Amino acid sequence: MQYSKKSAFHTSLTKFNSIVIIFILSNCNLLAQKEYPQNYFRSPIDFKILISGNFGELRPNHFHTGLDILTENRVGKNIYAIADGYISRINVSSGGYGNALYITHPNGYVSVYAHLKSFKKELETYLDSVQRAKQQFEMNLYPLPDKFRVKKGEIIALSGNSGRSYGPHLHFEIRERESEEPINPFLFGINVKDNVSPKIFSVTQYNFTDDIDWDNFSKKKYSSINERTLKTNGKVGFGIELYDYTSGRHNTNGIYNLTLKINDTVYFQSQFDKLSFYTNRYINSYIDYGERIFTRKKIIKCFIEPNNRLTNYLVKDKNGIYDFNDGKKHRVEIIAKDFYGNSKKVSFKVQSDTTYITKNTNRGKHFKQKFYFQKINYYDTRELKITFHRNSLLYDLEFQHYTSIPKYRAFSKIHHIHYQSTPLFNKISLAIRVDSLPVFFCDKVLIAQITNNGSFKSIGGKLIDNYVISKTNILGNFVVLVDTIAPVIKPINIGKNSVLNQKTVRFKIFDNLSGIKSYNGYIDNKWVLFKYDAKYHLIKCDLGKENIKIGKHKLILKVSDYKENVATYESNFILK
Repeated sequence: MQYSKKSAFHTSLTKFNSIVIIFILSNCNLLAQKEYPQNYFRSPIDFKILISGNFGELRPNHFHTGLDILTENRVGKNIYAIADGYISRINVSSGGYGNALYITHPNGYVSVYAHLKSFKKELETYLDSVQRAKQQFEMNLYPLPDKFRVKKGEIIALSGNSGRSYGPHLHFEIRERESEEPINPFLFGINVKDNVSPKIFSVTQYNFTDDIDWDNFSKKKYSSINERTLKTNGKVGFGIELYDYTSGRHNTNGIYNLTLKINDTVYFQSQFDKLSFYTNRYINSYIDYGERIFTRKKIIKCFIEPNNRLTNYLVKDKNGIYDFNDGKKHRVEIIAKDFYGNSKKVSFKVQSDTTYITKNTNRGKHFKQKFYFQKINYYDTRELKITFHRNSLLYDLEFQHYTSIPKYRAFSKIHHIHYQSTPLFNKISLAIRVDSLPVFFCDKVLIAQITNNGSFKSIGGKLIDNYVISKTNILGNFVVLVDTIAPVIKPINIGKNSVLNQKTVRFKIFDNLSGIKSYNGYIDNKWVLFKYDAKYHLIKCDLGKENIKIGKHKLILKVSDYKENVATYESNFILK
């Protein structure tokens, strides 16, 4: 009897332990999730936060790494330090983040404020002195920790529209100091009002062959699919076009959490708490890259390609592909949630039909050789040499290449290098042989990508042993051209022998191919600071800050491109 009671006790204890283990395992994600400080950071603005872009939003070639906070359609709003710290970086750029500040905080995080109009006075004075010492507008400075200390709530800058920004706003980030990885600001309690659910526009079915050629599949899009029954056979993945919204705003945002369930089992799940600049380009694997290029639609693929190293996938033992080969009916659900729990779901059934034939195009007629993403791959002909560095590819592919004759003056054939719809993660090395290049063009030669509309986009290049050498992170059509044309300088508010009443002189500058490399202005043979806004092609000089006195002066502006073609504008003017 004692043995029996002991056995019963141990049986009950075993059951209890099992329940505890199951409970722990079922909540492991909650236990493992990092806790972020709450109420440590304040808002970077002193008015209601409305956003035009959220963390993880889908952008060209990258995920958005912060919040785009609207500034009431105005520049010049006060921007505040979100906590104590020190200015650890000052960046000034004609594109990108424009005028940007980085504050390192004692709790291990760095806050970033971008597209600013200007910095607080002592920072402007410091920046101006360095720009003049180096005779350069664009700057990337790292002051020592004790140089510029700031307090929580201190005004550090004024909001603006500088850099690659197309409307007044503040781009705001919080990063881990050690890893430099951006963290979703919502996790720190910096919130917006949001009671709006995501909206689903379409579901796409991707049919693969049994051996799954990731570069070769058929697909079918459904704009209305809820509770429908689809017929298919074999290995299938699903994609979804959807967007999130916030209260009171009509702009689209990215999805925080996306889950694919088949027969109540999770086969795919992504979530955007953190991003990495190293893996950010894997967005072109997260979405249907070909759709984005050719239709501009952003379809998220609820499946994972072999070399996609995003850390935002929560399901580690499945890749989202399901083999519908059993003749049965299966239930599929795709659930989208925003950070605040607002959700939208689409449900449908998939009937496995063994008579369904996957119509893939198979090997292309221009197939040359098989490439493997885990290896270094070489393609070497007399006319074209390519090195695909290890992990440049997202999956193995059957490489295609052919040439055609350009109908314009060029110095090579047009090289059609695989498919433009195939994404690359790392850059590949490219060498194209030139034909009959005159000696005086040797320093002017470059490789140009031929875009969808037939225009040219330079990827640079240097002539070495009859080959133009460069690197690219896109595939498609390429040709060798020369750039012998100097940039164009167009005066806006100054002319020959002008009489000026205003304190700022403005020009627009353009280049037809290789791009603007440098710009320098001089008044009375003294270097003066010209500020450049690339999106508007606008360059300007504040005569007041240059201490230009009333009277007669001579201005010279020189602009060069990446092939050292130089344009010069000269004008005498009288400042009243």
